[in-house]
Amino acid sequence: MKWLLLAAGLYLLKAAAVYGIMRLIFRSYVAGRTEAEALRALSVLLAHGYGVTSDILGEFVKKRRKLPRILDEYKRHLASLGELQRQFPERAVALAVKPSRIGMEIDEKAFEESLRDIAECAKEHGIFLWVDAEKFAARDQTVSVVLRVRKAAGARIGMAIQSVHASSVSLAEKLVEAGLSLRVVKGAYKDGNLYHPNDVRDCFLRIWHRAAVSETQELVLAAATHDDTLIGELQLSGDHRFERDPAKGGGPRLEVQMLYGIRMKLQEELREKGARMHVYVPWGTEWNAYGFLFRRMREGASPSALKLFLRNIRESREMRRKLQLSS
Repeated sequence: MKWLLLAAGLYLLKAAAVYGIMRLIFRSYVAGRTEAEALRALSVLLAHGYGVTSDILGEFVKKRRKLPRILDEYKRHLASLGELQRQFPERAVALAVKPSRIGMEIDEKAFEESLRDIAECAKEHGIFLWVDAEKFAARDQTVSVVLRVRKAAGARIGMAIQSVHASSVSLAEKLVEAGLSLRVVKGAYKDGNLYHPNDVRDCFLRIWHRAAVSETQELVLAAATHDDTLIGELQLSGDHRFERDPAKGGGPRLEVQMLYGIRMKLQEELREKGARMHVYVPWGTEWNAYGFLFRRMREGASPSALKLFLRNIRESREMRRKLQLSS
Protein backbone atom coordinates (compact mmCIF):
# COMPACT_ATOMS: atom_id res chain seq x y z
CA MET A 1 0.00 0.00 0.00
CA LYS A 2 2.87 2.33 0.90
CA TRP A 3 4.52 1.76 -2.50
CA LEU A 4 1.21 2.35 -4.27
CA LEU A 5 0.75 5.67 -2.48
CA LEU A 6 4.35 6.64 -3.28
CA ALA A 7 3.86 5.79 -6.97
CA ALA A 8 0.63 7.78 -7.04
CA GLY A 9 2.38 10.71 -5.38
CA LEU A 10 5.22 10.66 -7.91
CA TYR A 11 2.71 10.50 -10.77
CA LEU A 12 0.87 13.54 -9.40
CA LEU A 13 4.15 15.44 -9.00
CA LYS A 14 5.09 14.69 -12.63
CA ALA A 15 1.61 15.66 -13.82
CA ALA A 16 1.82 18.92 -11.86
CA ALA A 17 5.24 19.66 -13.36
CA VAL A 18 4.01 19.00 -16.90
CA TYR A 19 0.92 21.13 -16.27
CA GLY A 20 3.10 23.94 -14.93
CA ILE A 21 5.37 23.82 -17.99
CA MET A 22 2.41 23.76 -20.38
CA ARG A 23 0.80 26.66 -18.53
CA LEU A 24 4.03 28.66 -18.81
CA ILE A 25 4.26 27.93 -22.54
CA PHE A 26 0.58 28.75 -23.04
CA ARG A 27 0.93 32.13 -21.31
CA SER A 28 4.09 32.90 -23.30
CA TYR A 29 2.72 32.12 -26.78
CA VAL A 30 -1.05 32.61 -26.50
CA ALA A 31 -2.61 36.05 -25.98
CA GLY A 32 -5.58 34.79 -23.96
CA ARG A 33 -8.31 32.22 -23.58
CA THR A 34 -11.19 34.55 -24.44
CA GLU A 35 -11.94 37.05 -27.19
CA ALA A 36 -11.94 39.87 -24.63
CA GLU A 37 -8.38 39.00 -23.58
CA ALA A 38 -7.28 38.72 -27.21
CA LEU A 39 -8.83 42.06 -28.17
CA ARG A 40 -7.02 43.76 -25.31
CA ALA A 41 -3.69 42.33 -26.48
CA LEU A 42 -4.42 43.32 -30.09
CA SER A 43 -5.37 46.85 -29.03
CA VAL A 44 -2.18 47.28 -26.97
CA LEU A 45 0.01 46.08 -29.84
CA LEU A 46 -1.74 48.41 -32.29
CA ALA A 47 -1.28 51.34 -29.91
CA HIS A 48 2.46 50.60 -29.78
CA GLY A 49 2.79 50.71 -33.57
CA TYR A 50 2.47 47.06 -34.58
CA GLY A 51 0.18 45.57 -37.20
CA VAL A 52 -1.72 42.50 -36.00
CA THR A 53 -3.22 39.26 -37.27
CA SER A 54 -5.72 37.54 -34.98
CA ASP A 55 -5.75 33.74 -35.02
CA ILE A 56 -8.56 31.82 -33.30
CA LEU A 57 -6.89 28.56 -32.31
CA GLY A 58 -8.26 25.19 -33.38
CA GLU A 59 -7.72 22.82 -36.30
CA PHE A 60 -8.71 19.53 -37.95
CA VAL A 61 -12.48 19.81 -37.51
CA LYS A 62 -14.04 16.67 -39.00
CA LYS A 63 -17.73 17.08 -38.12
CA ARG A 64 -19.95 19.26 -40.32
CA ARG A 65 -22.30 20.09 -37.44
CA LYS A 66 -19.51 22.07 -35.76
CA LEU A 67 -19.07 24.49 -38.66
CA PRO A 68 -22.02 26.87 -37.99
CA ARG A 69 -20.75 27.65 -34.48
CA ILE A 70 -17.19 28.14 -35.76
CA LEU A 71 -18.36 30.46 -38.56
CA ASP A 72 -20.48 32.49 -36.14
CA GLU A 73 -17.42 32.92 -33.93
CA TYR A 74 -15.37 34.20 -36.86
CA LYS A 75 -18.10 36.62 -37.93
CA ARG A 76 -18.52 38.06 -34.44
CA HIS A 77 -14.77 38.43 -34.13
CA LEU A 78 -14.52 40.15 -37.52
CA ALA A 79 -16.98 42.77 -36.30
CA SER A 80 -14.69 43.40 -33.31
CA LEU A 81 -11.63 43.56 -35.55
CA GLY A 82 -13.46 46.07 -37.73
CA GLU A 83 -13.86 48.30 -34.68
CA LEU A 84 -10.12 48.05 -34.01
CA GLN A 85 -9.35 48.88 -37.64
CA ARG A 86 -11.47 52.02 -37.39
CA GLN A 87 -9.75 52.94 -34.14
CA PHE A 88 -6.29 52.45 -35.69
CA PRO A 89 -6.77 53.25 -39.40
CA GLU A 90 -3.03 53.61 -40.03
CA ARG A 91 -2.32 50.05 -38.83
CA ALA A 92 -2.90 46.72 -40.57
CA VAL A 93 -5.50 44.51 -38.88
CA ALA A 94 -6.03 40.99 -40.23
CA LEU A 95 -7.60 37.63 -39.44
CA ALA A 96 -5.99 34.23 -40.08
CA VAL A 97 -7.94 31.04 -40.74
CA LYS A 98 -6.79 27.43 -40.95
CA PRO A 99 -8.40 25.42 -43.79
CA SER A 100 -8.73 22.35 -41.57
CA ARG A 101 -10.80 24.32 -39.05
CA ILE A 102 -13.41 25.51 -41.55
CA GLY A 103 -14.21 22.43 -43.60
CA MET A 104 -11.15 21.11 -45.45
CA GLU A 105 -11.21 17.93 -43.35
CA ILE A 106 -14.84 17.38 -44.41
CA ASP A 107 -14.79 18.11 -48.15
CA GLU A 108 -13.81 20.84 -50.59
CA LYS A 109 -17.35 22.22 -50.87
CA ALA A 110 -17.64 22.71 -47.11
CA PHE A 111 -14.28 24.50 -47.05
CA GLU A 112 -15.13 26.75 -49.99
CA GLU A 113 -18.54 27.73 -48.60
CA SER A 114 -17.05 28.49 -45.19
CA LEU A 115 -14.15 30.50 -46.60
CA ARG A 116 -16.49 32.50 -48.83
CA ASP A 117 -18.72 33.36 -45.84
CA ILE A 118 -15.72 34.52 -43.84
CA ALA A 119 -14.21 36.43 -46.79
CA GLU A 120 -17.46 38.31 -47.43
CA CYS A 121 -17.70 39.23 -43.75
CA ALA A 122 -14.04 40.31 -43.70
CA LYS A 123 -14.67 42.55 -46.71
CA GLU A 124 -17.72 44.08 -45.00
CA HIS A 125 -15.62 45.03 -41.96
CA GLY A 126 -12.51 46.09 -43.89
CA ILE A 127 -10.30 43.29 -42.58
CA PHE A 128 -7.53 41.52 -44.49
CA LEU A 129 -7.84 37.71 -44.52
CA TRP A 130 -4.86 35.35 -44.35
CA VAL A 131 -5.29 31.65 -45.16
CA ASP A 132 -2.72 29.58 -43.27
CA ALA A 133 -0.62 26.81 -44.82
CA GLU A 134 -1.06 23.36 -43.36
CA LYS A 135 -0.14 19.90 -44.66
CA PHE A 136 1.29 19.66 -48.17
CA ALA A 137 -1.31 17.10 -49.29
CA ALA A 138 -4.00 19.79 -49.08
CA ARG A 139 -1.99 22.61 -50.67
CA ASP A 140 -3.19 22.48 -54.28
CA GLN A 141 -6.80 22.09 -53.20
CA THR A 142 -6.43 25.04 -50.83
CA VAL A 143 -4.91 27.21 -53.57
CA SER A 144 -7.77 26.47 -55.98
CA VAL A 145 -10.41 27.32 -53.39
CA VAL A 146 -8.66 30.50 -52.25
CA LEU A 147 -8.37 31.80 -55.82
CA ARG A 148 -12.05 31.10 -56.51
CA VAL A 149 -13.19 32.73 -53.28
CA ARG A 150 -11.02 35.80 -53.86
CA LYS A 151 -12.58 36.26 -57.30
CA ALA A 152 -16.15 35.66 -56.07
CA ALA A 153 -15.99 37.69 -52.86
CA GLY A 154 -13.68 40.47 -54.05
CA ALA A 155 -12.04 40.44 -50.63
CA ARG A 156 -8.44 41.18 -49.70
CA ILE A 157 -6.98 37.71 -49.24
CA GLY A 158 -3.48 36.37 -48.84
CA MET A 159 -2.07 32.89 -48.45
CA ALA A 160 0.86 31.43 -46.55
CA ILE A 161 3.43 29.57 -48.64
CA GLN A 162 6.09 27.27 -47.16
CA SER A 163 9.74 27.26 -48.19
CA VAL A 164 10.25 23.63 -47.09
CA HIS A 165 8.73 22.76 -50.49
CA ALA A 166 10.91 23.38 -53.57
CA SER A 167 7.79 23.78 -55.73
CA SER A 168 6.75 26.84 -53.73
CA VAL A 169 8.95 29.07 -55.92
CA SER A 170 6.90 28.48 -59.07
CA LEU A 171 3.67 28.50 -57.05
CA ALA A 172 4.55 31.94 -55.67
CA GLU A 173 4.85 33.33 -59.20
CA LYS A 174 1.44 31.89 -60.09
CA LEU A 175 -0.23 33.34 -57.00
CA VAL A 176 1.27 36.80 -57.40
CA GLU A 177 0.23 36.89 -61.07
CA ALA A 178 -3.29 36.04 -59.89
CA GLY A 179 -3.21 39.01 -57.51
CA LEU A 180 -2.86 37.05 -54.28
CA SER A 181 -0.84 38.39 -51.36
CA LEU A 182 1.79 36.07 -49.87
CA ARG A 183 2.97 35.26 -46.37
CA VAL A 184 6.29 33.43 -46.80
CA VAL A 185 7.05 30.95 -43.99
CA LYS A 186 9.64 28.23 -43.57
CA GLY A 187 6.98 25.71 -42.51
CA ALA A 188 6.24 24.00 -39.18
CA TYR A 189 4.90 20.78 -40.75
CA LYS A 190 7.40 17.98 -41.37
CA ASP A 191 6.28 17.01 -44.88
CA GLY A 192 8.57 19.15 -47.04
CA ASN A 193 11.16 17.93 -49.56
CA LEU A 194 13.83 20.38 -48.42
CA TYR A 195 15.54 19.32 -45.21
CA HIS A 196 18.77 21.25 -44.75
CA PRO A 197 18.27 24.69 -43.13
CA ASN A 198 20.34 26.35 -45.86
CA ASP A 199 18.12 24.88 -48.59
CA VAL A 200 14.98 26.04 -46.78
CA ARG A 201 16.45 29.53 -46.35
CA ASP A 202 17.52 29.66 -50.01
CA CYS A 203 14.02 28.69 -51.14
CA PHE A 204 12.58 31.39 -48.86
CA LEU A 205 14.80 34.01 -50.52
CA ARG A 206 13.91 32.81 -54.02
CA ILE A 207 10.18 33.02 -53.24
CA TRP A 208 10.66 36.49 -51.79
CA HIS A 209 12.62 37.89 -54.71
CA ARG A 210 10.22 36.42 -57.29
CA ALA A 211 7.24 38.01 -55.53
CA ALA A 212 8.87 41.34 -54.61
CA VAL A 213 9.33 42.37 -58.26
CA SER A 214 5.56 42.59 -58.71
CA GLU A 215 4.37 46.12 -59.45
CA THR A 216 0.95 45.57 -57.89
CA GLN A 217 0.58 47.97 -54.97
CA GLU A 218 -2.51 46.19 -53.59
CA LEU A 219 -0.47 43.11 -52.70
CA VAL A 220 1.05 42.37 -49.30
CA LEU A 221 4.31 40.42 -49.21
CA ALA A 222 5.14 39.26 -45.70
CA ALA A 223 8.32 37.60 -44.45
CA ALA A 224 7.05 35.46 -41.58
CA THR A 225 10.25 34.41 -39.84
CA HIS A 226 12.13 34.83 -36.56
CA ASP A 227 15.47 34.22 -38.29
CA ASP A 228 17.34 37.51 -37.88
CA THR A 229 20.03 36.45 -40.37
CA LEU A 230 17.38 35.84 -43.01
CA ILE A 231 15.65 39.13 -42.20
CA GLY A 232 19.00 40.89 -42.61
CA GLU A 233 19.45 39.35 -46.07
CA LEU A 234 15.95 40.42 -47.10
CA GLN A 235 16.51 43.99 -45.93
CA LEU A 236 19.64 44.28 -48.06
CA SER A 237 17.79 43.43 -51.25
CA GLY A 238 17.90 46.80 -52.99
CA ASP A 239 14.54 48.56 -53.17
CA HIS A 240 12.76 45.63 -51.52
CA ARG A 241 13.09 47.00 -47.99
CA PHE A 242 10.54 46.60 -45.22
CA GLU A 243 10.26 50.33 -44.57
CA ARG A 244 9.78 51.23 -48.26
CA ASP A 245 6.55 53.08 -49.09
CA PRO A 246 4.82 51.19 -51.95
CA ALA A 247 2.82 54.30 -52.85
CA LYS A 248 6.06 56.04 -53.83
CA GLY A 249 7.92 53.25 -55.59
CA GLY A 250 5.26 50.79 -56.67
CA GLY A 251 5.15 47.13 -55.81
CA PRO A 252 3.71 45.21 -52.87
CA ARG A 253 3.62 46.36 -49.26
CA LEU A 254 6.43 44.56 -47.45
CA GLU A 255 6.07 43.34 -43.87
CA VAL A 256 7.96 41.33 -41.29
CA GLN A 257 5.60 39.01 -39.42
CA MET A 258 6.39 37.19 -36.19
CA LEU A 259 4.44 35.16 -33.67
CA TYR A 260 3.25 36.65 -30.41
CA GLY A 261 5.71 35.61 -27.70
CA ILE A 262 8.66 34.79 -29.98
CA ARG A 263 11.69 37.10 -30.43
CA MET A 264 9.71 39.98 -28.95
CA LYS A 265 12.81 42.12 -28.40
CA LEU A 266 13.75 41.66 -32.06
CA GLN A 267 10.20 42.64 -33.01
CA GLU A 268 10.57 45.87 -31.05
CA GLU A 269 14.00 46.60 -32.56
CA LEU A 270 12.74 46.14 -36.12
CA ARG A 271 9.70 48.33 -35.48
CA GLU A 272 11.89 51.08 -34.00
CA LYS A 273 14.11 50.93 -37.12
CA GLY A 274 11.08 51.64 -39.30
CA ALA A 275 10.13 48.17 -40.51
CA ARG A 276 6.45 47.31 -40.91
CA MET A 277 6.32 44.91 -37.97
CA HIS A 278 3.26 42.66 -37.84
CA VAL A 279 2.44 40.32 -34.94
CA TYR A 280 0.50 37.07 -35.43
CA VAL A 281 -1.62 36.74 -32.28
CA PRO A 282 -3.12 33.32 -31.43
CA TRP A 283 -5.81 32.98 -28.78
CA GLY A 284 -8.21 30.35 -27.46
CA THR A 285 -8.47 27.52 -24.96
CA GLU A 286 -5.65 25.21 -23.93
CA TRP A 287 -7.42 22.36 -25.74
CA ASN A 288 -7.60 24.25 -29.04
CA ALA A 289 -4.02 25.45 -28.57
CA TYR A 290 -2.60 21.91 -28.36
CA GLY A 291 -1.50 21.55 -31.99
CA PHE A 292 -0.05 25.07 -32.12
CA LEU A 293 1.86 24.65 -28.84
CA PHE A 294 3.10 21.18 -29.80
CA ARG A 295 4.73 22.65 -32.93
CA ARG A 296 6.36 25.37 -30.80
CA MET A 297 7.70 22.74 -28.36
CA ARG A 298 8.98 20.57 -31.23
CA GLU A 299 11.00 23.56 -32.45
CA GLY A 300 12.87 23.39 -29.12
CA ALA A 301 13.87 19.74 -29.48
CA SER A 302 17.61 20.31 -30.13
CA PRO A 303 20.00 21.81 -27.52
CA SER A 304 20.52 25.03 -29.51
CA ALA A 305 16.80 25.37 -30.17
CA LEU A 306 16.05 24.69 -26.50
CA LYS A 307 18.25 27.63 -25.53
CA LEU A 308 16.30 29.86 -27.93
CA PHE A 309 13.03 28.38 -26.66
CA LEU A 310 13.87 29.34 -23.06
CA ARG A 311 15.01 32.80 -24.16
CA ASN A 312 11.68 33.31 -25.94
CA ILE A 313 9.79 32.53 -22.74
CA ARG A 314 11.91 35.02 -20.77
CA GLU A 315 11.64 37.73 -23.43
CA SER A 316 7.92 37.14 -23.78
CA ARG A 317 7.37 37.70 -20.07
CA GLU A 318 9.54 40.84 -20.05
CA MET A 319 7.84 42.37 -23.09
CA ARG A 320 4.35 41.54 -21.84
CA ARG A 321 5.15 43.42 -18.67
CA LYS A 322 6.61 46.34 -20.61
CA LEU A 323 3.53 46.56 -22.84
CA GLN A 324 1.28 45.99 -19.81
CA LEU A 325 -0.12 42.80 -21.25
CA SER A 326 -0.72 39.72 -19.09
CA SER A 327 2.27 38.84 -16.93
